[in-house]
Amino acid sequence: LKERFPRVVAYEFTAQMEEGLDQVEEGKVPWPQVVWEFYEPFLKELSQVPKKTCPQCGRPLELKVSRFGQFLGCTGYPECTYTEPLERKKEAEPIGEACPKCGRPLVRKEGRYGSFIACSGYPECDYTRDDGTPTGHTCPKCGSRVLEKRSKRGKPYYKCESNACDFLSFYPLLDQTCPSCGWPLVGKGQGACMNPACPAHDPKLIPLPKAQATSASKGGKPARRKAASGASSRTGAKAKGKGQGASPPKLPSDWEELKPFLHELAPEERGAVEALALGEPLSPENAKLAQRALFKLRMRKGRARKEAVAP
Repeated sequence: LKERFPRVVAYEFTAQMEEGLDQVEEGKVPWPQVVWEFYEPFLKELSQVPKKTCPQCGRPLELKVSRFGQFLGCTGYPECTYTEPLERKKEAEPIGEACPKCGRPLVRKEGRYGSFIACSGYPECDYTRDDGTPTGHTCPKCGSRVLEKRSKRGKPYYKCESNACDFLSFYPLLDQTCPSCGWPLVGKGQGACMNPACPAHDPKLIPLPKAQATSASKGGKPARRKAASGASSRTGAKAKGKGQGASPPKLPSDWEELKPFLHELAPEERGAVEALALGEPLSPENAKLAQRALFKLRMRKGRARKEAVAP
């Protein structure tokens, strides 16, 4: 407003406008005269502001609001579905490395959950990896670097920079390694091994979702069977179905096309959907997380296709 309409936001103009409205209230000046004295110069200033038009159909763009925030949309909707963000995303920043898949330059991009590294040849090349602070440790699963990242709540977590690897730890990696399997120890003090295949591993250090962690902290005991005497069948059915929940979603046929966008998911959503892809059993809470993650991945895939064909 200060840049485009300096006169309207000036203190002198506001005082003059209030004085004119007082005269209208007292009956000294007709209200159309006061309104026109304001509107006529404002209309001239407004006509000088450049208007954005839809690049697809030429109609004017207007400000719209959705649950994701404000954006510009074509006034020809629903015939034309063109939209664009109010603020353009930052330009991709070259990082001085070559893509290991195609050799093109790698760039740093901004996503919904922070920055990530991607191939500049997208969509022909879909290589991506996480962007974070290197910890100096190598991934015990694939040998890539382990990065420190931050969740939306600011909590640190540690994961492999390769999106093809599912190594993830919510505990800092120590310099010591496990004498049994060679994995880096995690946690505080002397540390503990989180390798599930190692006989010395500590199950408490496996990054579990909240529902599973609560169950594990209580000993992971199954539902108590109904008593031999004096127990009703309804009580037994309730105990039997206590741990049941929504069935997990099925892995979609286009899973390989969705994988490049995994880095844009929250850590807990990504963990749930990757567990689904590996065929691991999911808790009811994890099933919901996986279903929500698949929905977000499909939406992101659709936006990527639209961006690829946009002029």
